[in-house]
Amino acid sequence: MSSCWPFMVLKDQDLWTVIVALYNIRSSTTMDQQFVALTFSIIPPAILFIFFQRYIMQGFTFSGIKG
Repeated sequence: MSSCWPFMVLKDQDLWTVIVALYNIRSSTTMDQQFVALTFSIIPPAILFIFFQRYIMQGFTFSGIKG
């Protein structure tokens, strides 16, 4: 139920994220095509994490310190 929540709330296709769009086309594509689409959808966040990993980890480290 929780996986379809954004699809139910966002009726305007211009506001859909990549994952919501992939959820919408799941019935009209084969599993192979869905796997390729999911693989390509994870590449941009993975690249961002690789480039900003130091700052992300610093944020996690400093957020645990109480002043």
